[in-house]
Amino acid sequence: MSSNDPKRVHQLSSEPERLRPSRGPDVTHLRGGLSGTGERRRSRRFRQETSSARANPFIRAVWSILIVLLICGGGLVMLLKMRRSGGERVASAASSEEFLQVRAGEAEPEAAEWQGPMPAELAERFTSSIPPEEKVPLVINPGEIEEEVLKFFREGAGSREVVKEVSEPVGFATARGVYEGFKIDFENAPPRVLCVLITEEGGKVDFKSYARWNSVPWKKIVAGEAERVDELRVKVDPGNYYNGDHSDDGKWFHLIASTDGEEETLDLYVKRGGLAERILKDMLRIGKNAVTITVKVVDGPGSKPVLELEKLVALGWNEGLDLPGVDES
Repeated sequence: MSSNDPKRVHQLSSEPERLRPSRGPDVTHLRGGLSGTGERRRSRRFRQETSSARANPFIRAVWSILIVLLICGGGLVMLLKMRRSGGERVASAASSEEFLQVRAGEAEPEAAEWQGPMPAELAERFTSSIPPEEKVPLVINPGEIEEEVLKFFREGAGSREVVKEVSEPVGFATARGVYEGFKIDFENAPPRVLCVLITEEGGKVDFKSYARWNSVPWKKIVAGEAERVDELRVKVDPGNYYNGDHSDDGKWFHLIASTDGEEETLDLYVKRGGLAERILKDMLRIGKNAVTITVKVVDGPGSKPVLELEKLVALGWNEGLDLPGVDES
């Protein structure tokens, strides 16, 4: 939302008038221009002197010797410069090595060793049939979401999904850091994306994006059992439904919010004219639709509630903000 705020592209209603070079006075007939006749006289005299010089063998020999000396002298000067430049580069390199040695305490500082399994091994292990308790230490901030991880794999969707294939990784970056993403195909469920965040302690699984975790379960939101959802991971698609308190399409921008694995969708309304509307439109224009948002849940004209965007938290479902939270309240 990178490097980096999204910019709205304004299109002009008509093609701008092409700029034409201004026509000045025709001066093609004034070659030689400011020098006038004096320049022509000097040129004629120079040609005469040159012709007489070429006719004299002694002068030609002198000129030949001078040309050879200039060539040799120029080559010597260039050689000396190259040697001097090379010496300066060597001295500079030596100084850099000394500087690093002083700063690091050693001439060749050792790279930090990788901790734990590599990302591909971590993805295979996390999606394997190991007990849920063994999956908790593999995630980001395990102490904060241990209960959610255990519930997901003991009685949630993770307890029923049968892994069919783990794809090759695709690297990407967000404001939080660098990830490697793996598409996980199941025999009995829609695919998921498992993202491994690269940290100083090794790879860590982004459980929230993998489980499409929401601070309030989707079924409870649809049932109207929440007034506000701080962290909601959904897919949004353009809509065109304006009714009830959201009948003014000049004030509201309508989207349809959904989540994988659930049939129910909800209407999502975004205030017109704000940064969030522009970002979402730009995102949809390039074929992306996954977002993490904060919403207010209000009564709708029908049996289902309606969502009002309060904050666009991130583009995508990964932990860590891809852009500063865009507050629409």
